[in-house]
Amino acid sequence: MAKSLLRWASLLNEERLTLSRGGDPWRTEFERDYDRAVFCTPVRRLQDKAQVFPMEECDAIRTRLTHSLEVSTVARTLARAAAVWLVKEKEIESGQVANIETIAATCGLIHDLGNPPFGHAGEAAIREWFVQGHDKSLKKIDKKNKQCAADFRLFDGNAQTIRLVTRLQMFGDRQGLNLTCGTLSATLKYVMPSDEVKESKHDASKPGYFASENEIIAEVVKKTKTSGVRHPIAFLVEAADDIVNATVDVEDAIKKGVLTWGKFRERLDANKDSSVVKTLKATEQHAKARQKSPSDETYAQAFRVAAIEVMVGSVLEGFKAKYKKIMDGGYHSELLSTSDAGKLRKVCKDALKEIVFPSELILRVEVRGKTVIHHLLDMFWLGAAVCDEKSNSGREFDLKIYKLISQNYRQVYHKGKADSELPEVYHRFQLVTDYVAGMTDTFASTLHKRLRNG
Repeated sequence: MAKSLLRWASLLNEERLTLSRGGDPWRTEFERDYDRAVFCTPVRRLQDKAQVFPMEECDAIRTRLTHSLEVSTVARTLARAAAVWLVKEKEIESGQVANIETIAATCGLIHDLGNPPFGHAGEAAIREWFVQGHDKSLKKIDKKNKQCAADFRLFDGNAQTIRLVTRLQMFGDRQGLNLTCGTLSATLKYVMPSDEVKESKHDASKPGYFASENEIIAEVVKKTKTSGVRHPIAFLVEAADDIVNATVDVEDAIKKGVLTWGKFRERLDANKDSSVVKTLKATEQHAKARQKSPSDETYAQAFRVAAIEVMVGSVLEGFKAKYKKIMDGGYHSELLSTSDAGKLRKVCKDALKEIVFPSELILRVEVRGKTVIHHLLDMFWLGAAVCDEKSNSGREFDLKIYKLISQNYRQVYHKGKADSELPEVYHRFQLVTDYVAGMTDTFASTLHKRLRNG
């Protein structure tokens, strides 16, 4: 193949932004990244963050943790298959296959760390709190730094993930998890700052990172040579997330009784796309091989297995077809939606959007989640707006509220304020946002209850 803009030698950069102790002889730097992610606190918190059904009591229904483990698994499979093909195409050496699949597995595991309580409804609640309650302050910030204001108006869990793994997760050197540049680059699902968001390009349609992480991202981009473009592995991780979202969310909805197999089968049967027909046929064969009269849950499980197999194969073929364009920085879409399995994904997403997400079970908890997040932000802003570690304001009550904020976040706030020239109110806004966004669903609900009425 002809030379491209991106080079795997740079994309698989093993450097870390700060010095780290010597590596183990039995682990690569990328394996150390994965291990750091597995043992970090934010990954453990995912066990109490909603995937689709918030505050779910049934252990069989997925949380963000089980979702992330599944995404990591599918991402590893996709990356391994893609890397084996790249070896055949003489794009990489055989020894780089393991590095590519390990980076993908790590990115899949951490891709949702920045999501606040109550999922996407929580993201919307945070954005609304700033736009409706602090628009004057944002306009003042906007005059000095447009990106700083846009960070809050367009608050997004993906950018918060970057902040979390580079700043908030306290490691020995206070540089987050201090991941390799190769892994950090592949973690960037979106590549533009918040003030340069463009809906016309998928990879620039949401903020990729916040102003507080500009220097970090600039260094990562420099070392991986990915200025303004996605890392190729990021496409595979996104596809893995899309595959898992489309299939297992349907499975969980059927298990919860919000969606029946009969209703969902009608949608599949009405679509004559080859990927849908192939999946439905395999689903019924798998289900009937297990039970003479399969239950809805058996059909749902069989569908998940069949659909993932079809989607993975289609994404892999799409990656091969789009590879040169990806490496030239000219591909700005999603691999799954543009693949041969795009129609299959659409059937799943339409069923979720039209039947599952609007269900009373989900809406009720999302409305409650919005109330919880707004009240917590209101409460902690009383302290974060005026206090610091050496506060002499005389506002004793506000100082007490400030002291309730996790010490880790307060330390990051003071370090950020001391080391950057960004507006002070920006750091104060981040302090309260970091704290609330880092909470689990249960912790946020319980703390809200205790602070308001005991």
